[in-house]
Amino acid sequence: MKNMKNNMLWIILMLACGITGLFFYMQQKPSLYLMAKDIVPVFSSQEDAMTLPKERAWKNLEPQQKVQVLSCVDVKHYLIYKVSLNGEVGFVNEGNYVLLRNDKPAIC
Repeated sequence: MKNMKNNMLWIILMLACGITGLFFYMQQKPSLYLMAKDIVPVFSSQEDAMTLPKERAWKNLEPQQKVQVLSCVDVKHYLIYKVSLNGEVGFVNEGNYVLLRNDKPAIC
């Protein structure tokens, strides 16, 4: 009888863990990506992205290149996108690009 109660408790515990895990999995949003349509300048800091001319960009994204958006930074009148570029962080605020989630147009 005691063994049956222990087995029942383990089954209930496993079900609770499974349901909790499924809940958290379903709450996650898929990653947001920025895909360049033309050459898009990437700046080394948020401040540079707001002030430097695009000719002084740290790097450029090539057309069709996709980078993951780490965060969307609200700078009052527009957004600057903090992106991951080959493991390094950069900032995008201008250029011809589209935001994608699951390969569909998206917003932050």
